[in-house]
Amino acid sequence: MKLKKRYIGLSISTLTKPTYDMKKLKEIRVVLGVIWGTSIVVRVVGKATDLYVMPKWSGDMIMGIIFAYAILSAYIYFKEKKK
Repeated sequence: MKLKKRYIGLSISTLTKPTYDMKKLKEIRVVLGVIWGTSIVVRVVGKATDLYVMPKWSGDMIMGIIFAYAILSAYIYFKEKKK
């Protein structure tokens, strides 16, 4: 990982420009996908063996993860299509 130089003085244009890095957004999307995939495996194994039952609140969390994954995917798609 390369270290970037940090400047003490910030201009107004630096503060108003979004500094989204596509690579970081893609990494976040991958992490969300891994969490989603793991939850599917846990649910399937839990239902098949009756060893583990997922709590009710985890369903809400997984729905939030799916929603965030979809929003990130759409954002990344349209940003890359725009270039």
